[in-house]
Amino acid sequence: MRQAHRAGEKIFIDYCGPTERQVAEITREYRELKELNEAEQKDASLIITELEEQLQATTAEFNAMREYADREHSKAIRLEAQLSETTNAEIILERISALEARLVK
Repeated sequence: MRQAHRAGEKIFIDYCGPTERQVAEITREYRELKELNEAEQKDASLIITELEEQLQATTAEFNAMREYADREHSKAIRLEAQLSETTNAEIILERISALEARLVK
């Protein structure tokens, strides 16, 4: 809103009430929120540290299990090869027996 007047003729005062209490209240709220924020950051930091430790432990356990699985897989491959050799030997023995049976006749 524009008010026309000659310089020095009128004084306009914009009064908004007692501001000191409002500033003090806002400052107090700011400090409380700042303290709360700092406490939450500390809590979050502790939680992050704990989760990182759990991740390291889980990673170590996973790596140990992977090594175990690799060893067991190698054993399984060796056993499969032995089984294949045994099966081939059994087939050869059956053929030899069949040939011997023919010769005896």
